[in-house]
Amino acid sequence: MCDEYTRKEWCGLESRAIRSLLKTYQNDRIMLLTVDGKTMDGVFDIDGYMNISEDSDDIVADAIYSRLKALGDPLPSSRPLQTPPRQSTRDNVLSKSIMALRNTFHSISPWYIVVALSSYILGTIIGR
Repeated sequence: MCDEYTRKEWCGLESRAIRSLLKTYQNDRIMLLTVDGKTMDGVFDIDGYMNISEDSDDIVADAIYSRLKALGDPLPSSRPLQTPPRQSTRDNVLSKSIMALRNTFHSISPWYIVVALSSYILGTIIGR
């Protein structure tokens, strides 16, 4: 979520996925992220969201991974045994997103991944 979310051309997919999850009583699979500390119409403080406007990529990735673990599905570790060389921020976000997708694809609905990761990636690209 961001201040300009409702004016963006690409928006809509996330809200449809969220409505689908709500309709099937899968509220625990929804993790709202805000990249500028603001919410959009229809999202209230009681809905719960994570303000990632000042968080590092590692903190955001860890929060998403922790949320996935809390769903009760066994997930393999996303941490490599050896630390890879430092990548640029954009490459780092992309590689973490791909890793998270690989680790969770079979354990949760693909819509959840789309909602959480695409919101974070798009927010990072447009400059939070």
